[in-house]
Amino acid sequence: MFFNYAASNSYLVWKHLDLSEPCVIQTDCPCGNIVDTAEIEKMVDKVIADSPKQLEQYRGGKTKLQGYFAGQVMKESKGKANPKLLNKILLEKLNAKS
Repeated sequence: MFFNYAASNSYLVWKHLDLSEPCVIQTDCPCGNIVDTAEIEKMVDKVIADSPKQLEQYRGGKTKLQGYFAGQVMKESKGKANPKLLNKILLEKLNAKS
């Protein structure tokens, strides 16, 4: 038996068949999702820096471009960035006053 427990940005993983003894705290999900905030922020910053034209359009009111930026970050992470965390960080960065 294998059990995962989500706790903020970490997952507590128990050993097979011995649920009384926790073994590892990981910063990324055992299923492959990247949940490390700093790692996702780096990818978001890179995508925003590489897309100045789209950033200008987004800040000019074309907010549907959020999907473009999210797609580029997912491409950068090979589809492993946690979507909920990615969108939270992305919105903060896109809406930040420059």
